[in-house]
Formats: sequence, structure tokens, C-alpha cells
Amino acid sequence: MATPDASTTVRAGGHSKASVVRVGPAAVPSRESPDEAVDLLLARGYDACEIEFGGGFWMGWDYADRLGNLARDAGVALSIHAPMAAFLGHAEYGGRKHRMAIGMLDHCAGLAVACGAAPV
Repeated sequence: MATPDASTTVRAGGHSKASVVRVGPAAVPSRESPDEAVDLLLARGYDACEIEFGGGFWMGWDYADRLGNLARDAGVALSIHAPMAAFLGHAEYGGRKHRMAIGMLDHCAGLAVACGAAPV
């Protein structure tokens, strides 16, 4: 059995559970450049960042891919805050708003995969 390092503990069955608290802002510090965004996060002492889409989708696929690679290499964890309109509980099942919410969640999931973010 592998010896856990300081960032994990091992539970029965060999599954690991994260035990590290990461700290970061609730917004990417630069929408213009993923390089600048990661540099700013590191300069401010952060090791995490939430990608905010509360005001709409602003990140393209190339930005997401570059941000994910840079963040991974720097040890910065990413998460995504989906738009509030993506909340399924407010819409009638099968209606226009429900379909739009599912589309937003799907888009968020795609961007999460592209940049290695979890959770959404």
C-alpha cells in the first residue's frame, strides 16, 4: 500500500480523500491573458481560482486550454461557477428555460474539461 503524502489521507478500501485547503479568488484575475491570470494568482499567493460565469460566458476554448495547462503546471486548482440561469430548479421541465439551463451546464462542463476544472 502506498504511503499517503501530506495532501491525502487513505480511507478503508484504498480511496483517497483530499485534506488540503486551497485558497483563491472567485474570479480569474485577467480575462485578456491566461498567462497573466496564472502569474497574478501566483504573485498573490493563491493556489486555487474559481472561474466565474455568473455574468455570462466570456472564456473561449483556446483560453480555457491554455489556462488549464498553465494552472496545472503551477499547481493551481480551478473550479467553475456556472451562470445562475443554469440552475435547473427554477424552470419548468422541458420548457425553453429548462433547455437553455441544460445547454449552459453542458457548455460549463465542456469548458471544465478543457481547462481541467472541478467541480462545476
